[in-house]
Amino acid sequence: MSSIKKVAVLIVTYNSQKVLSKALEAVRQQTLPPHQILLVDTGSLDRDYLKDCIDKMAAQVVFAQKEGGFCLGNNVGYPLVDPSCEYLLLLNPDAFLFEDFIEKAVERMEQDGSIGAITGTTYGYDLAQSAPSGYYDTTGIFQTWYGKWVDRGQRERVESGLYKDEEPVDAICGAVYFARKKALDSVLVEGQLFKPHFYMYKEDIDLSLRLSKAGWKLLFVPHLRAYHCRGWQGQRSSIPRRFRLLSAKNELHIQLLRKNPLPIFYSGVKWIVVKVFNV
Repeated sequence: MSSIKKVAVLIVTYNSQKVLSKALEAVRQQTLPPHQILLVDTGSLDRDYLKDCIDKMAAQVVFAQKEGGFCLGNNVGYPLVDPSCEYLLLLNPDAFLFEDFIEKAVERMEQDGSIGAITGTTYGYDLAQSAPSGYYDTTGIFQTWYGKWVDRGQRERVESGLYKDEEPVDAICGAVYFARKKALDSVLVEGQLFKPHFYMYKEDIDLSLRLSKAGWKLLFVPHLRAYHCRGWQGQRSSIPRRFRLLSAKNELHIQLLRKNPLPIFYSGVKWIVVKVFNV
């Protein structure tokens, strides 16, 4: 790169004391350090753990509405991103970057100005064991022919050696979402990054679709690597009904906008099943 590009990292936290320090340590060790680190807390019961973030990481901490949710947290933080930053990494507090992630992400984006956002190979991480799970977490989000959105590779063994080639993706998981700031600015809704009526879930798909519709490319770049704990570990029954209903509702909203009958039917049935039968 002819000049060092500035990157901002935005992390929304909520009772994240078990994972945040590890996520920030991985950010601190980046071969291309971020220009800015923004932490938006949405009502953690104990905020003392954030003090170390300010002292050790020179992070800017912002307090948002209590239990405002992931989308509101990002919407609060987005206007505070330094205007000189060309790139923004949306990062979950339970996602841990490999040390060259930011540098390689910037290098790839600089090669093609039409790329709006990229994702990489995200591996599962077992927090209880403090070790990789041995499974993929996501290598991009894709939609099946009947309308279901899936994180490709999730719960597949890493030893399978799949997903080695760079390729376009339908959407990018919000846990590790590296984007061109100019691209994000071009698809804001009412001046906000995520739609105001979204609380959490499927907001990353909606953002990805807005970028694609605006003509920006979305890519899977395999050598960009990170870990993600993914709180529910695929156990749908352990997810509170409120959150499952939010997910189904947001998914139906997305399908209705795309006006594809089969996905609308699939997501509509899914929403009814969750709402009526609590499945």
